[in-house]
Amino acid sequence: MTWVDDHTGVVGADSLAGCIVRVVGQQEAGEVQSDSYRPDCPPGYMPDPDWVPPPPTHAEVLATCPSPPTPTLGHDPTVEQFITGLETRFWAVAGDPSPVSSSIRGYPTRCVVAATSFTFDAGDPHAEVFDQEPVHTTSTRGGPHPDEAFAYTYERVGVAAIGLQVTWTASTSTGGTALGQTTRTTSTGKDVPIREVVTTATTPSS
Repeated sequence: MTWVDDHTGVVGADSLAGCIVRVVGQQEAGEVQSDSYRPDCPPGYMPDPDWVPPPPTHAEVLATCPSPPTPTLGHDPTVEQFITGLETRFWAVAGDPSPVSSSIRGYPTRCVVAATSFTFDAGDPHAEVFDQEPVHTTSTRGGPHPDEAFAYTYERVGVAAIGLQVTWTASTSTGGTALGQTTRTTSTGKDVPIREVVTTATTPSS
C-alpha cells in the first residue's frame, strides 16, 4: 500500500525553483546568452544564492511512510469452531510498523504509523433475533483472556462471518514540527462454524 494524501496529492518539484535568469550578453537578434551554471537549472537560468528550498509538505513525507500490515484476528476458542452458550473472545494481532526517518530537500522528516481503532465483527447471522450487537469498535487491540477486546456469546448454530478492521493513522513531521495526519484501513475475516454441544444422559448398567 502506498500512502497518498486524500486531498493534496504528492507535490512535485518546481523545475525553476531556486533559479534566476542570468544574462551575460545580448545577440543582435535579441536572444539571451548564458554562461555555465549548475545542471539543476534549465538553460538561461542560474542558481539563486538567496533561495531557501521550501520545507516538505505532508503529502511528500506521507509518500515515505511504511505500509500498514494486514492484521490477524485472534479468538478463543482457538479451534476453528465456536460453541453456542459459551463466551467467545476476540482480540487483534497487529503490530505498529517502525517509524521512518528521511530527508527531503535537506529537511529531516519523520513518519509514524500507528493503529488507532479496531472494529470487531462477530458475524452472527442470528444477532437480531436475540437482540445482540455483533459489532464492537474500540481503541484497544486486546489480547488473550483476560485481556480480550471484545466478548460475544452465540445463541444458535450457523456460520459466523467474523471480521476485523483496523484503522491506521500516519503522522508526519519535519524538524519536530507536525505536518499532518492521514488514515487508512486494513481488514481480515473468515467463516467459522457455530456448533452446539449436546449432552446425553446415560444410566449406569447394574
